[in-house]
Amino acid sequence: MRLQLRAKRTLIAKLIFVAVVVWQYTRVDQAVSQGDNSNIETTLQSTGEAFDIFDDSKIQQFNNSEGFDTKPAPSLNASHVGKDVEKILIIATAPIDYGHTLALWTHLECVTNGIDRVIIAAPDSYWSKGIVELVVNKFLLAVEDSNATRTYPPIETVFYLNNRYDIGLWCDGITHHLGYQFNGTDVPDDAKLPAIFLINDSAQSLRPYDSLTRKITRWALHEQREGASPDDLGVKITSLNGLLYQRNRGVRHHGRPGGSGFYWIESVYRGFTPHALPKFWRHSCRKMYLKNRVPCKTAGDRKRCIVDAYEKGLADWFSHEEIDAMFPSYRPLEWDIIVTKEYEKAHGDVQGYPYDQWLTGRGWHQYLGRMWNFPMKKVGKARNMRPNMCTLLMEDRKWLEELPYPGIEILQTYRAEMAESLQDL
Repeated sequence: MRLQLRAKRTLIAKLIFVAVVVWQYTRVDQAVSQGDNSNIETTLQSTGEAFDIFDDSKIQQFNNSEGFDTKPAPSLNASHVGKDVEKILIIATAPIDYGHTLALWTHLECVTNGIDRVIIAAPDSYWSKGIVELVVNKFLLAVEDSNATRTYPPIETVFYLNNRYDIGLWCDGITHHLGYQFNGTDVPDDAKLPAIFLINDSAQSLRPYDSLTRKITRWALHEQREGASPDDLGVKITSLNGLLYQRNRGVRHHGRPGGSGFYWIESVYRGFTPHALPKFWRHSCRKMYLKNRVPCKTAGDRKRCIVDAYEKGLADWFSHEEIDAMFPSYRPLEWDIIVTKEYEKAHGDVQGYPYDQWLTGRGWHQYLGRMWNFPMKKVGKARNMRPNMCTLLMEDRKWLEELPYPGIEILQTYRAEMAESLQDL
C-alpha cells in the first residue's frame, strides 16, 4: 500500500511538472502569435530558472548521483557586498554559412545578460571580417531601435590566423586581446582576473539563458572572500554539458591522446572563475605559443586531435569538485526507466550513452528541450523543435541569407593555407 501511494505521488508530481512546462510554452506561443515580445524574455528566463537540472533548483534523483551530483553556488552574504568580478564572453566564430552566422546573432541576443564585455574572435580572412562586422553593426542598430528592457554589453571584434580552430581563437582572445599569460605556477597577488566565458558557433541559442553566467559569478565572488586561496576546492569550471562520472576520471579512449572518453566537460559553452583561468591557459593555450610544440602539428586529423587533447583533456586537470555541468551530455546511466517512461509513451525512446548525445538533435535533446527547457541546439539539427526566441531583434532573415559566404573553392584554399601556416611555426 505504501509503495502504491508513493507511486501515485510520483505520477501526480510528474503531471504537475509537465503541466507547468506546457503552460509556460503556451504563454510564449500566445505572445508570439499576438506580436507581443515584451514578456517573452521574462517568461523564458523564469522557465529556465525552474528547470535547469544542475542549477540551484535541484531534484532528488540528482542529489545522490555520483556522476551528476549538483554543486550549487554558495549563497551571497555580507562579506560579498561591494565586491565584483568582471565577466567577459569570448565568442569563437567562423561565419562560413547561414547557420553558423545565425548562431553568432542568437548568442549576442540570448547569452549576454550579466556579461560586461563581449569579444568576437574570428578568422582574419576578408570574408570573415566583412560578415562579422556587418552582423555586429546590424545587431547594434537593432538594439538601438528596439524597446528592449535590458542593456547589452559592448562588443569588440578581433581577427586572428585560424589554424587551431575554436581553441585557437579563444586562446588568442585571452592572450593577445586581453593580455593574459600564465607561464608560472602562481597568479600575482595583485592580479584581478575576470571570469571568462567561452562559446562557439556550433550551436544556436534558443532562449535567454544566464544561469551559467550567474553560477560562475557567484563562485567567482566566493573566491574573493577573506583568506581564499586558488587551491581551495569549489567549482571553477562549469559547462553547459558534460559527462562527469568520477569513477571514469582519467580513463582514456584508445586513439584519443589526452582525451577522456567517459569524463569531460563539453566545449560548446563554458564558464571559468578567475582561479580557473591560469590553469586553463597552461593546459589549452601555452603550447600554441611555443614554436616547437604547436598542438597536433603532425596529426592526420588535426581538428580531432586538438579537440581531444586541448578540450576534452581539460577536465582531468581539475579535481572532480572543481568542475560541473548544467546538463548531462547523455541520459544519465543511473536513471531508472520510470524517469522517462511517461514521456516516452508520447514522444518515443530516449536512449542513453553512447547512442544519443544531445548534439544529435534526436531523442535525448528533444527530451531536454521539452522537459527541461534546454537552451541550445546544434547548428543544422532539431530544426522543428520549437520557435527560436533569440532572433526577436531581427526583423527579417533575408539579409542574413544573402551575405557573401565563402564558396567551396574559397574554403578549400583557405584551409590549405591554414595547414601550410601551421608547418611554418
